[in-house]
Amino acid sequence: MTKYQRVVFLLIVVGTAAVFATLWSAPPLTWDDDSNIFNNPYFRAGWWLTFWQSAYFGLYVPVTSFVWQVIYTYSNGAFWPYRALNLYLHLANVGLVFVLLRSLSTRWKLNTLWPAILGTALFALHPLQVETVAWISGGRDALSAFFTLIAVCFYFRDERWRSFILATVFFVLALLSKPSVVVLPVLFALFDLFLRRQSIRQLYPRLAIWLLFSLAAIYQTRAAQADHIPSVEWWQRPWIMLDTFAFYVRGLLWPWPLSANYARTPEYVLSQTRTLIPALIFLAALVSFAGWAFRKDRRILPVIAAWLLLLLPVSGLVSFAFQKISTPADHYHYLAMAAVAAGVVWSADRLVRWHRPFYILGTVVLLAFLVVSFWRVQVWTSDEAFFKDMASYAPHSYSSGIGMSIVMCQDLKEYEEGVRWTEVALKARPNDILALGNQAYCYLHAGNHFKVTELDAHLDSLDLENLERTQPTAYSSFLASIGTSMIELKDYERGYQYLCEAYRVKPAEPHHARNLEIATRILKEQGLVPVCEDSGDSSPEGGIETLLAPPQEDGE
Repeated sequence: MTKYQRVVFLLIVVGTAAVFATLWSAPPLTWDDDSNIFNNPYFRAGWWLTFWQSAYFGLYVPVTSFVWQVIYTYSNGAFWPYRALNLYLHLANVGLVFVLLRSLSTRWKLNTLWPAILGTALFALHPLQVETVAWISGGRDALSAFFTLIAVCFYFRDERWRSFILATVFFVLALLSKPSVVVLPVLFALFDLFLRRQSIRQLYPRLAIWLLFSLAAIYQTRAAQADHIPSVEWWQRPWIMLDTFAFYVRGLLWPWPLSANYARTPEYVLSQTRTLIPALIFLAALVSFAGWAFRKDRRILPVIAAWLLLLLPVSGLVSFAFQKISTPADHYHYLAMAAVAAGVVWSADRLVRWHRPFYILGTVVLLAFLVVSFWRVQVWTSDEAFFKDMASYAPHSYSSGIGMSIVMCQDLKEYEEGVRWTEVALKARPNDILALGNQAYCYLHAGNHFKVTELDAHLDSLDLENLERTQPTAYSSFLASIGTSMIELKDYERGYQYLCEAYRVKPAEPHHARNLEIATRILKEQGLVPVCEDSGDSSPEGGIETLLAPPQEDGE
């Protein structure tokens, strides 16, 4: 590596750090940062073993949770250390990608490191990488990629068992940071078969060990997401998968516009027949290029396989819970960008006759990516910027409706606009408890108590036991808003029972205890005896259905 190349590499690192520097003091977002970290009840209680015993928020990621909990405990809940963690992990991954690309250049007998430097710059600065680094919860992807890249380095260092054991340790750490790397054993097997020219008999012991870990991670993830996985027919999944791959190719070549939520759900893809055309074009292009490479230059085939395999678990071929938001997401592509970087190295070697225009064009593209990435980072600096950006891309999506209702009602105090956004969310998911809770909150703080009390009619069509088990925060907040409005309307006894129920569902929520204390004082001032009915009683007088049923005079 020449002195000039070291300077350029240092500029890449400094430029990458500069792109994300504006995030240092940015607060966390309500886009899962609160649930994952800052409002995590286990972090607050100091329960260190909980994440090793069971999944949380749909994923079994105990290593990530442990790292987050250490930071939470010793920084008193400050958010800047998480920003630092994501940036440091990304810069470390940039260095590891360069090491791997340099090794690949040696294997391909390239006489210069410039292609490896160019590929590393792409990994560092491509706009698709912004989400993982800028989103605090994206630390899962960065940490898993960090351990994966170390595992790859050890695996291909030599064929001794010591290297394999170290690679296995880091592979397991990667799985426990985020299980989307379950395909790594298959990827390594392909590399061993086609690059090292090993036989199946030689591969079997190592492959079997790694597959056991992958199968355990798959089982744990499916169990954690069992209640939330969308139902998609098996014959529809290849269409969704091809659409996802085509979508990523488009994002790689032209990363504009980008969004934290593409709202590209299975229902959307299958309902829009026009999505089949780019999916088929992608398939035809892939088959044609693979056929050409097989005849002309087989070096690129393992790189293509790596890109496809790293995205396969989140491509839609197998349903997963977060497809309810969108099948593709920028942070899913974070590790796969290393395969794209390897493709850049291959391209530079193939275009040896046009080196100068190739590097000039590459530099111009990277500078453009740097500008786009810097612009994208600003979107992640506040809830308002974040959800407005999301709403501009997917204005009719559930997530846009929920996010914008929070921004409008809690941050900007524009309650009518907030209610409008809750209607967007309810149109996407009728009777959704989070959307109902946000709507009740907006009406309550706008002083429209009659509208709040009218929302209790939705309780007849909700599975209350399931809500209490799966969404206690949203459900209890909804009940608390109704109870508060009823007391404001002088329906003291019924309102008090709603507040009692909210407290019973979520006793750890401090607002519920405070609301109940205020309501108790009000009832006593009215000469009433405040007593919470036993909502666990199955009798008509005390059962939860009767307790929360709308009054007869409303015409029910």
